[in-house]
Amino acid sequence: MVYTAPDPDLAQLWARAIASDSDREAWLSKRRTGLTGTDMKVVCRSRPQTVREHLRKKVSGTDAEFRGNRATDWGNYREDVIVSELDGSEYHRCGLLLQSPLNPRYLVTPDLVGVDFSGNVEVI
Repeated sequence: MVYTAPDPDLAQLWARAIASDSDREAWLSKRRTGLTGTDMKVVCRSRPQTVREHLRKKVSGTDAEFRGNRATDWGNYREDVIVSELDGSEYHRCGLLLQSPLNPRYLVTPDLVGVDFSGNVEVI
């Protein structure tokens, strides 16, 4: 699938997209092929047994059972507040699952992306 960037300066970023959160099943499937920030938090802060269990659930697809908790509810609420504050700026909602250009196993789904005054792409 090819995704069209909302700004020509973001075309390189959009070219690294492998899924969109608009298709949750495809997004989850592609997320299972790499490490996200959520995974890195578990890897860096947990005991080896917890890390193995987390990665087992992720690879097997049983992580899809997770539907949120207080922390994710708060994050979703804050995301909407931050996005509304930036509404009309040069930032755009993203929702794409992006691969790192250095290692395609590193994945991220930014909330917002934009270009700063110096022409640098910012991922938020």
